[in-house]
Amino acid sequence: MKKDGPILIIDDDADDREFFKEALSSLVTNEIVLLKDSTLVVDYLCQEDCHPFLIISDINMPKMNGFELRDAMLQETKITEKKIPFLYFTGAWNEFTSEEAFKRPINGFFHKPNSIETLREVLEDLINYWKGR
Repeated sequence: MKKDGPILIIDDDADDREFFKEALSSLVTNEIVLLKDSTLVVDYLCQEDCHPFLIISDINMPKMNGFELRDAMLQETKITEKKIPFLYFTGAWNEFTSEEAFKRPINGFFHKPNSIETLREVLEDLINYWKGR
């Protein structure tokens, strides 16, 4: 894990991507990479010079949902060797999504908060944890 690497936000909703970017920009100096198309993520992460610090993914996305994305990532040794923490943030918080999420190796499953301040607090705790602060 590269602590100064970029933070990837994978979400098809432009407002949600900006919501995360705004919350993170006051917490980190890491580059924040916004990806709206989950089908591009595996190729992006397989690049030799790509070493993200953290991945935050939505679950409900067209083309490839967050579960399919995580499964595809786990099939690629080039990605798994990078040991990138992977977190789900979703508005689809229910028993099914929770069970499906934890069928895979992930590092967190969170409900998307409605306020920027709450999101910032949650992200700050997560970043401090993963940076070892």
